[in-house]
Amino acid sequence: MCYLVISIFMVFLCSGCHKNIIELEEQGYVSAIGIDKGKNNNLSITYQIVNVKYGAGPSSGDGGSPDQEKNENITFESPDLIAARDMINVVVARRITLAHTRVLIVGEDFARNPEFFHILEAAIRDKEFRRTMNIFICREKASEFLNRNNPRLEDRTSKYFDFVINRWRDTEFITISDLNRFLQRTEENTSLFLGVYTSTKRYSSKDYGNEADYLPGQMNFKGGNPTQVIGSAVFKRGRMIGSLTGDENRFVALLRPKNEVESMLFTFEDPIDKKYKISARLIKGGKNKIKIDTSSYRPRINVVVPVEIEILAIPSFVKYVGVKDKEHILKDAIKNQLEEKANKLVKKTQEDFRGEPFLWGLEVRKKFWTFEEYQKYNWMDKYTKAQISVNFDVKIGSFGKQLNPPKDIQGD
Repeated sequence: MCYLVISIFMVFLCSGCHKNIIELEEQGYVSAIGIDKGKNNNLSITYQIVNVKYGAGPSSGDGGSPDQEKNENITFESPDLIAARDMINVVVARRITLAHTRVLIVGEDFARNPEFFHILEAAIRDKEFRRTMNIFICREKASEFLNRNNPRLEDRTSKYFDFVINRWRDTEFITISDLNRFLQRTEENTSLFLGVYTSTKRYSSKDYGNEADYLPGQMNFKGGNPTQVIGSAVFKRGRMIGSLTGDENRFVALLRPKNEVESMLFTFEDPIDKKYKISARLIKGGKNKIKIDTSSYRPRINVVVPVEIEILAIPSFVKYVGVKDKEHILKDAIKNQLEEKANKLVKKTQEDFRGEPFLWGLEVRKKFWTFEEYQKYNWMDKYTKAQISVNFDVKIGSFGKQLNPPKDIQGD
């Protein structure tokens, strides 16, 4: 009898006839939020609202109806991020929800504004404003970026952003930059924060760079989505102060205490025939050995990065395999090129940014009994005066499937 009463009660409980229940059809799902500086101390907000009916109509050969759009982008001015959710109901009939918002797109001009952190931190009190949202910094206005971004291979723009975020482990051209990390690094005030850098516009191209030595908008592509995502926007004390290329971003990952990526593809100048570049896969050989001496006024930092190199292509046809002298030449050349770029990046962070994005502060923190002592030490300031040495422990693991170059083209 007791089970019967409980079953009847559950039927009424799960019937769905409750005045506070919102039907799915009534809700408007925001997949991305754009933020720019508005007029009269207002914010210019752009909501990218998902068209849930896209792809559900009569098939037109590509999975959707020809007269439907994936999203509806609406730009308007609001005093803050919280009030914007109700203000948009002036033109949108659905109840807006931010529970599924994937990314926060911020225009670079606003990201450099000292008020940026204050506005963002205040909005986090809203329960729908998720700390897992990823921060993308675009070189143009956020409203322009959202209107121009057009991923044709994905039915949902939100899925495109998910795929972009997941690709960082494959290339390390970008980094993880969610809202929670941004707030944490800013409040600690001991290291720099790196946000995803992107653009749909074209800027002066660099034809002399390697595979990743670019900022968004500098690479030449024909066709496809105009959006380029590469490099990092550098934040210090809650505001953007500069940028890193995709190549520099990869070296940030290599110099951090923990392995953030297992392998990356690199090209190195051929030490014997400098007209060519050697393609290789760089495999992180383990955790970095970081020694930091804080006993003197100028900290001394020594970092050893263990890496294994897997040679993939030698276009010069120079025979490195089995010739010990040439193998040593190649190994030393790779080591020198890695160390040169790493030390150049360290110098840039000390002189231009006056802060470090390598999370070495986590190692310094272990030398103090309390967090108050660590804060009093002022690691951000001490870093600019530090004597830093970065060395790569390079091992060549293999030369790929083909050991020798073609015999009929080999030189003497």
